Amino acid sequence: MSSKAGAFGGKSAMLQAAESQTENFPPGLYRPSFDHLSHALESDARFHVIPPDCPVDYIRPHNGPFQPQFFSIDEYKVIHRLTALVLGEEPDAMERSASHGHTVADEVAEWIDLRTHSFAGVRAAAERLTPEQITLAEAYDGARLLRSIKVHDPQEIYHNGLAWIENESERRHQRRFLELDEKQQTAILDAISDERAGREAENAGTRFFHQLKSDIISGFYTSQTGLKELDYLGNRFYAESPGCKNSGKTQHESSR
Repeated sequence: MSSKAGAFGGKSAMLQAAESQTENFPPGLYRPSFDHLSHALESDARFHVIPPDCPVDYIRPHNGPFQPQFFSIDEYKVIHRLTALVLGEEPDAMERSASHGHTVADEVAEWIDLRTHSFAGVRAAAERLTPEQITLAEAYDGARLLRSIKVHDPQEIYHNGLAWIENESERRHQRRFLELDEKQQTAILDAISDERAGREAENAGTRFFHQLKSDIISGFYTSQTGLKELDYLGNRFYAESPGCKNSGKTQHESSR
């Protein structure tokens, strides 16, 4: 009985040994911790109190206006406005968010900035892969991702696309994009969207829209609001599986 209690009533000896090891991992790598997992799942709040000496990279609330890491301040404002348009937020969402907390567009636009900023490091890491690591990645369906990293540069696409947006705004209205009203902004967005006339023609604007749309979808459906819209229930504990309720009957008894 005592041996079963040790194996099933608490952590296994293997897990305890693993947690007690003190390997020096590279930055960003650490052993999983059940304490940190339960801490992250105990609340639906946007931010959590960060436990002392916690290696997990928690999202932290920022004090004051958001400072983009990749885009300039003016570029980020355009990215935010376009994100709000695609998500259907009101034109004054950025102003309202300053006094009433984060909007969905805030969260998604900030994620786009972080993801784009991180790309240079991702490409550099991919270029340092050894032949053995590349073979391993290809064996686990990573070949497409590696090819994409080599030929697809979201940083360049965003810079060129934002320049196209401003040039098109000046050409049409002799004003900067953020100075246009919603109808004028939407018309420029429609001209490069998937519903545009002559979809076979591509330019810096259409490539920009494709990148932005893909990132908005990824950012939204990994945000708290997007996960709720999907009714995602993965980050929860269940006393019993919600899909396997049969009142204790056996399969034979239930089929009668």
